[in-house]
Amino acid sequence: MLSMNIPPQVDETVSPFEALKKSSRWLNQFENNVYSQTGEDGVIAKTLSVLPTKNGWCVEFGAWDGKHLSNTFNLVENDGYKVVLIEGDKAKHRALCSDYPFKGHAVFVNRFVGWTEDNGLDSILGKHPIPQD
Repeated sequence: MLSMNIPPQVDETVSPFEALKKSSRWLNQFENNVYSQTGEDGVIAKTLSVLPTKNGWCVEFGAWDGKHLSNTFNLVENDGYKVVLIEGDKAKHRALCSDYPFKGHAVFVNRFVGWTEDNGLDSILGKHPIPQD
């Protein structure tokens, strides 16, 4: 069979900018909610499936109860990931620490994540015994 190098069809009604936007959103086709709010569970699963190595850790800040609208709970529950759950509200943090069903897989942090050297994500994570990458 003869192989032909036929260029893809070009839609001249779409601007180059719109074409670039569309091609950069290829992960959107994998959107799926298990616990997430807008398809993040599916996008994360697809992203992880194409990465060469994974360390089995994830981070969620603004964790609330660790499950509701969570982008990490599915990884912990179904894939055995360990998780850092960061919650700034003291009452929600207390409830998170007592009610989270996978306590043995979780590091609980009561902080707000910001942009300064003191409250940046790297600074917060650096204070806990978790993989650097």
